[in-house]
Amino acid sequence: MTRSTTNLKTMYGEDNLLMISALQHFLFCPRQCALIHVEQLWQGNLFTAF
Repeated sequence: MTRSTTNLKTMYGEDNLLMISALQHFLFCPRQCALIHVEQLWQGNLFTAF
C-alpha cells in the first residue's frame, strides 16, 4: 500500500472512500450503481465481465 493511500484511509476511514467504479456506474445509471455497490445484487453472466 502506498503512503498516500494509507494517509487517506487514516484521514477519512475506509467506509468514507468512494470507488472509482462506483462513480462510473453512477454516471452511467444511478440504479445500476445502487444495485452493484449498495445492495450488492449484481451477478455476472454470459454478457458481462466478472
